[in-house]
Amino acid sequence: MEVVQAYTNDPRVLAAIMQGNPEGAVHMIIVAKVTELLRENGGTLPATYLIEVLKEDFDLPDDVKLDGEKLFRFLYALDPSFELVQPPPGLGDDSGVTISLCETIKDLS
Repeated sequence: MEVVQAYTNDPRVLAAIMQGNPEGAVHMIIVAKVTELLRENGGTLPATYLIEVLKEDFDLPDDVKLDGEKLFRFLYALDPSFELVQPPPGLGDDSGVTISLCETIKDLS
């Protein structure tokens, strides 16, 4: 519940609440949480770290099947300011996948 209260002032969350869309509000809380984590940590974080934080903050069961690419697709569908950075060829899984904010990537260019 702390996570929900922490993001009720986010404009994306407020818009969903005002539209009477509680599921959309929860989705926007997740987007706001990930955005905040990325901004606090230089704009890029491993997807595995983000997944663990979300599982803890939202009390998701351990058997929830979520990987870096699924998390990225979820975030990007709600807000196109996210970028998926693939691991170098040959790693074979998504353990090296990172999620970044596009604004951070543009700042580095």
